[in-house]
Amino acid sequence: MRVFLSPTVDWNHPANVRYTAIHSTSMAQRNIISDDDHVPNRRIASIARRLVEVGLAVFDARQYPHDVIDRTWSAVYVLSPHELAINLQRRNEGEVVSPVDYEAILQQALDALLDWKDEETGQRPVAYVLPASLQPLLGYFGERIGDILFLYNPGYSWGIPQGKQAIGPGDDTTNHGAQLPTTRTNRTSNLATVMALGPIVRSGYERSVAMEGYVSLTDIAPLVAYLLGIPEPRQCRGTVP
Repeated sequence: MRVFLSPTVDWNHPANVRYTAIHSTSMAQRNIISDDDHVPNRRIASIARRLVEVGLAVFDARQYPHDVIDRTWSAVYVLSPHELAINLQRRNEGEVVSPVDYEAILQQALDALLDWKDEETGQRPVAYVLPASLQPLLGYFGERIGDILFLYNPGYSWGIPQGKQAIGPGDDTTNHGAQLPTTRTNRTSNLATVMALGPIVRSGYERSVAMEGYVSLTDIAPLVAYLLGIPEPRQCRGTVP
């Protein structure tokens, strides 16, 4: 029997999985796993420009007209497409923020993202923000994580809008991981696909997210190991859905 699993995936976020079974006479085990799909970027929201707008960062004049944050003078800077770093003394290269001011700067940065509104749509570009202390809830931990983790709302993505505004029209392209993993439209979604065919795959099973919760991307490795009848990798953190 062939089973199609369609998990909503972002590399470190929960997945929404639906199973549909189709009978097959083959006894061979086959597994196919795809990359995630995408929802178009309708609006571009520049986190760097937002930080400058609220006074938490400055652009490097030497890099003009490119929007490059000057880490020698900025209290907060963009660490990765989903992370912000506070420029803490004795830890970060700029050493701008004193340890006694860390919590205040952290709160200012959190507020800057959560209070941010797109004047044209009335929506918030950012869906949620998490300080480092809460990021393990989503699978982020270790010495290299940012002080803030954030994710865009459906239709929004990182980039540099035309003109000087922080938010502007998108170009309907797509990119990995910008929006919520559950983002979808009437034509597409952020769903990936896992297809399994084999003698031990149950027929007619459909997972109820409301009753059984989300499936994580980390569940794929133990699932494939189980279907193949081999031991799970020692580093596995997931479980068989």
